[in-house]
Amino acid sequence: MRDESPAEAAVAASDAASSHPPRRQRPKAKRRECPGFPARRAVHASGNMVHFSFVGIFSTNCICPRCRLVSIVYGSAIVSDLHSQKEVPVTARPRPTRPFHLARLAILAAVLLAPSPLLADGPAWPQFRGPEGQGHADGLELPLTWSEEKNVTWKTPIPGRAWSSPVIADGLLWVTTAIDVPAPAEELERQKARRTDRQPILVAARVDFRALALDVDTGKVVHDYFLFSQKHPQAIHALNSYASPTPILEAGKLYCHFGTFGTCRLDTASGKLDWLNRDVQIQHENGPGSTPVLWRNLLIVHYDGSDRQEVVAF
Repeated sequence: MRDESPAEAAVAASDAASSHPPRRQRPKAKRRECPGFPARRAVHASGNMVHFSFVGIFSTNCICPRCRLVSIVYGSAIVSDLHSQKEVPVTARPRPTRPFHLARLAILAAVLLAPSPLLADGPAWPQFRGPEGQGHADGLELPLTWSEEKNVTWKTPIPGRAWSSPVIADGLLWVTTAIDVPAPAEELERQKARRTDRQPILVAARVDFRALALDVDTGKVVHDYFLFSQKHPQAIHALNSYASPTPILEAGKLYCHFGTFGTCRLDTASGKLDWLNRDVQIQHENGPGSTPVLWRNLLIVHYDGSDRQEVVAF
């Protein structure tokens, strides 16, 4: 057997150095179901900037496209880059994020109807988070503790289902609500079969949208206005409502937004609609939740759909 030449030895050494053992295939990670719940988003105009606010439950460790579109900021705002990859100015300094393996929860503040200058004798509360959108109340007698009875002046049952906040002006507290007629059981099962997630849904055959005005001192219903109806609306998340966006009260007009189902302006004295717009059609997936903002002569609305995301001015 002949000895290996220096050239052949060099080639063999080079081949050995360039060869690698077969790589182990890493098991494919299973895609987790999105634990995010429907959240309330709002826009707030200040100067030349429009701020996007976020209150609700959202997942920061999900890989679904909807969760990747937003980055959570602890404070009073959320930065949403949507599809433009451009950040929107925020109204609060971000706090450091902390890792969690569950959806993060933000608790919505409740309005307590205890005696307070905020109501009958104080300034108006015309929109989501107050006059300036900052959640600041000037009253000195606001209650710090409450229960089912303590610091509660009155209680009034409201028909339907709504997560919208009340707005106050001229001694009247305005709320919106959605009264839905449930769809048949077979339609519910059909809608469930069409979805790829396992989130519980609410399916209605028809929804009636209404606006009510209550006396802030007594809780008596002063006005109960029918706005419009929607037959066979999109299914929404079972924890959401068809009337989650908060209305805006300005100069005797109530601006009501219900997502893709319709946006309208109500004359609070006559109960008649000045206008109704239902042109913007998107797929909400979990239902509407974006509260509009009134800026000069424009009503600005953030539409956050699973198919389209856009800001519209009426």
